[in-house]
Amino acid sequence: MAEDASEKLGAPGLPDHSLEESTPRDRNEPAAGRRWAERLEERTDTTYLSRAWASGKLEMRGTLWMIALSVSSASALSASILALQQGDASRPSSGIGIDFAATILSLMTLVLSLIVAALRYQARSKDLFYCYRAIQKISADIETVNNCGPSDMVRLKELQRDYQLALDLSENHSEWDYVRSRRRRPESQDHWDVRRDKSRVRRARLGQNALSSLPLLFAVFSLVLLGFVLVQGAG
Repeated sequence: MAEDASEKLGAPGLPDHSLEESTPRDRNEPAAGRRWAERLEERTDTTYLSRAWASGKLEMRGTLWMIALSVSSASALSASILALQQGDASRPSSGIGIDFAATILSLMTLVLSLIVAALRYQARSKDLFYCYRAIQKISADIETVNNCGPSDMVRLKELQRDYQLALDLSENHSEWDYVRSRRRRPESQDHWDVRRDKSRVRRARLGQNALSSLPLLFAVFSLVLLGFVLVQGAG
């Protein structure tokens, strides 16, 4: 409910930015080697930005859910106290009673608390943080090698291996994280053109925004239900 399974495993169809092109085999083609080195630098830069966005997103969702569940817990407690004070007289002939509303809110809070705990937002955010910091360092090393004259292919191959290992430090980022990272390099044609595939970008944005809005909606629902309980109690 709070998070779809695709995000935990990486968005379907989304590449994890492992390098698709093999290392140039012909060392007599410096131009090809240079292009490969530049592509490796771009790929690592995109990946670390994507996972940085993903880390911040999960941390934000964890914080929002903590706030929403705190609000719902306080609302459920307030409704329960009011229900005890009102007793049977609080039940109108139409609509739900205060005690029933408090029970529903408490049950929803409990279920969502278990789901949010299982999703491990803070732990996953930290994993993504360590991952993107490792890839950021690799990307900086690749940039240094590329900017110091002819590319050192042996060193670049070592950095590519380090990059592949760093990818396994966390889950994959989402498609929307990738789109946001591509805004720094709009001229790149890597994987798919985020400028032209507007429908795919729109779906990715709406999906992630919907997931981020769930805790806010639940907090508003809790406050509305508490308001209903207070009105019922006053009546």
